[in-house]
Parts: sequence; C-alpha cells; structure tokens
Amino acid sequence: MKTIETTYDSNNYSIIVGNQVLQEINNVTSKRNIWYIDQKVYEFHNTYIDQFIKSNDELILLEVNEELKSLNQYSKHIERLLMLGIDRDTTLIAVGGGVVSDFVGFLAGTALRGIRYINVATTILAHDSSVGGKVALNSISGKNLIGLFKRPSLVIFDAYFIQSLSHEERLNGYAEIIKMMMLTGRFNEVITKLERFKSKSLESLMEDVNFAIQLKRDIVSIDEKENNLRAVLNLGHTLGHAIEYQYKVKHGYGVAIGVLFDLWLSVNNLKENSSNRVAQQLEDILSQLMMIFNKEDYPLEEVIRSIEMDKDHSIQSIVEYMKHDKKNKDNKIACITISMDKLTSLQNHILNSPIEIQPTIEDIIMDVQVYTTAEMNQNINEFIHYMKEVLLHDK
Repeated sequence: MKTIETTYDSNNYSIIVGNQVLQEINNVTSKRNIWYIDQKVYEFHNTYIDQFIKSNDELILLEVNEELKSLNQYSKHIERLLMLGIDRDTTLIAVGGGVVSDFVGFLAGTALRGIRYINVATTILAHDSSVGGKVALNSISGKNLIGLFKRPSLVIFDAYFIQSLSHEERLNGYAEIIKMMMLTGRFNEVITKLERFKSKSLESLMEDVNFAIQLKRDIVSIDEKENNLRAVLNLGHTLGHAIEYQYKVKHGYGVAIGVLFDLWLSVNNLKENSSNRVAQQLEDILSQLMMIFNKEDYPLEEVIRSIEMDKDHSIQSIVEYMKHDKKNKDNKIACITISMDKLTSLQNHILNSPIEIQPTIEDIIMDVQVYTTAEMNQNINEFIHYMKEVLLHDK
C-alpha cells in the first residue's frame, strides 16, 4: 500500500493506492454515509464492498453513462439526497469511474453548500478524475461545462477492482497515463510501454498509475484553480472531447487521438520556428505512436472513416464543439503544445528518454497555444490526411 498526501497549504487529503485497501475507508467515514455505486461494479464486487457498508448507511446504485452527468439527473438525485435528511456530518462515497466521481463530487459540493465526499476509483481512467478536486456536469453545449472545485476527503485507488477490467477498459484509462508521460517529454518511454501493454502485469500498471497520480498531485497543488500550470493537464482534450462527443467513443480513446493531434501541432510549430532537427525527431516519434496506437486498438482508422463520410461537415461540427472548450481565450481555440522555451529540455528527453528517472513538475514541456476557427479547420483537415498517410504506409 502506498499513501500519497496532497500538499496544499491546508485541507489536505490522502490518496491510498494498493490492492484490497478499501478497508482504509473506515478511518474517515462518518456516522452516516451514503454510498453511490456504479451498479455494474456492485454486481461484480458486492461481496467485497458489502464488508465496509455500515448498517445505517444508505446504498444508491447508479446506472452509469454520460447522461448521469446531466442537469436532469442532478435535479433528481439532489432532491432525493435532501429528502434523506442529510446534514453537514453526512459523507457521500463515490464508487466507480470518472462519471461517478464527477457526479457525486458535484452533489457533495452543492448539497448544503458543501458536505464531505470520498472517491473510490474502480477504473484506471478514474485515477485522473478522482484526484484534483474538479467536479462537473455536462451541458448540451459540451462536456464538463457546469462545474466547481471540491476536494474529496479521501481517495482510494484499489487494484482489486482493476484486475477485472477488460483490455478495452485498460486501454481507455491508460490514455490518461500516456498523457502524463507526454507532458514531461518521455515519448520513447510511451512507445516502449505501449509495445508491452498486452503483457503488462498488474504491478507494473499500478506503478504507472502511481506516477500519474503523483505528477497530477504536484501540478494541482501549485495551481488548483487552473490559472496557468494546470491547463497542461488538458493535453489531448480539446480535440479529444470533440471526438468523444461527436463519435461516441470512450473518453480515453478520444484523448489518445487528441494527444496525437497536439503533438502534430507541436511538430508544425517547431518547423515554423526553424527547429527542424527537433521537429524531425518528434515527427518520427509521432508516426511511431500513431502506428502503435492503431495496433493496440485505439480507433484511429474508425474515426478517420467516420469523418471522411462527410468530411467538410464533420470537421465543421468538431471545430464548433471545440469552440466551447474551457481553455479558449479571446474567441480562439486553445490546444496544449510544446513550449518553444523548453526546446533544450525537449531535445534531451527525445535523445535520451531516461526511463529510470521519475519525471517531476520541473520537466513539463507543454504550454497553451491558440488558433482561430479557420486555422483549426485547416489543421484538423491536414491532420486527418497525415494520419491516413502514416497508417496506410504501415500496412
């Protein structure tokens, strides 16, 4: 078991990572707790979970999909919660993936102007959403546009739940870990890890989860409200959210494509700034990543085919969605790309990629770049063409 402590000035919480560590919840629960559990998780793991539910606790099973994060569902559940006669000493416990932690965190943040809640992450993807204190609902205009900051009282990442995940769900969650590695320029390390992904042990997977959690902890402890540094955590998410929304793919699959897009933008930026040597190195890595992502069943070809069925309209719809992204500035679309100020750092990482070194916050090489609507239309068009060429060459 590993305990990671947040490092805010006050109101810190623990993140417990290990196998069969759910019993740690007994140290922080209240006299009255309300458990919100993904009903599929409960069906599969009820014997394990039931050991920790007290006789006077409430159990609410959730049918989990993106519709859960709607204002309609919020209204229904907040009224039910208030009818249960909760008070400021009540603790809500979220057991599930990112949708559950977002939804229950939003309930906790708004009920009685804020009550305690605990995150129990049951997917790899939830390592990201359960840490950092961002909670949100979706709007018809886009994902996570109705939200607030609410720190949990405790986060538990129990490998017991991860063992039962399908390869598809592991890939889905691993995209966010890939994102964290990319932030620090460990591109070759990502290639190495993806090439061995299907044979990856649970222990090795949990080491990667630990790395991602610790790096995110460090970032959000410095910039909790996303005034500057925390924005880099959105690497891959501007296009990724649009792909997820438009083509109903899993969040991690959208992010994987979005990360490739942001790296492609970075290559172009480097070329424009006469950094051709580094640009070529990064482009070689980008093409390798595209081929490996495709071989590992990230749906690159599927998304390309969907876009090309009605290309002009598809790209226009994607860009329209991207225009609602929270990072946008001055009516321009924001993406996370490599900072020109970090070229020396980048070159060292590309050439050496020291896998044995644990990346730190000082290694982050990404920054925010903005584009007009017309520029983004052209960029996506050219990126789709580039992906087709790389994947066709691979066959």
